[in-house]
Amino acid sequence: MKNVKLVPIFPLAIFILFTIKSNSHAKGESLWAETKDGRKIHIMFFKGEEKKKRNFPVILCHGLGAQGRYWYFDDELSWPKKLNDEGFDVFVPDLRGVGKTGGPYDFSFEDYIYDVEAILEKVLKVEGVDKAHWVGHSMGGMVIYLSVSRNPQIQKK
Repeated sequence: MKNVKLVPIFPLAIFILFTIKSNSHAKGESLWAETKDGRKIHIMFFKGEEKKKRNFPVILCHGLGAQGRYWYFDDELSWPKKLNDEGFDVFVPDLRGVGKTGGPYDFSFEDYIYDVEAILEKVLKVEGVDKAHWVGHSMGGMVIYLSVSRNPQIQKK
């Protein structure tokens, strides 16, 4: 019994549960935006109800330690679904270092400015509009404030 290694099952169970449940509102389309510093940023796009179409799309940005799937855990806990039902097109990015965007992990907080610029440009181009709503949870709100403070043109978008 000396060589028996115990493996904790709880983290594995949580991973499996999150993976299974998080795919229930997978009606979105994967998009990619390229940043000025050469990163590829993943964005899930959820199309709103056409008959209730709103003027400007919504970008839902996750906080620190999370990823885009934070916003659409399942159909009952899905901000994109609720906003789609109201006619909004919804874009959910994975900032650098998390989710489908992934690494490399050699970046600073200031580098998120590149992510914000790329996400905004991609969303505006896809939608054919000049403005979007940005909703950020925790750090997802901080990155838009940082970006606007460094590039006031972003505020107009």
